[in-house]
Amino acid sequence: MPSLYSIGTPSRVVPALRWVLFAMLCSFTLTFVVACHTVEGAGNDIEGAGEGLQDAAD
Repeated sequence: MPSLYSIGTPSRVVPALRWVLFAMLCSFTLTFVVACHTVEGAGNDIEGAGEGLQDAAD
């Protein structure tokens, strides 16, 4: 059975793993920030539609 170290020396694996984790963190952060702005915009649209319906009912 091949060991974990057969894919490379530990000094090469750890920086690569850190890079992958950093890239994943950045992508999740970007996704979260974009989603927040999308939900905020949708909330404003729904609020505007509700106010329009309320004005039409009056």
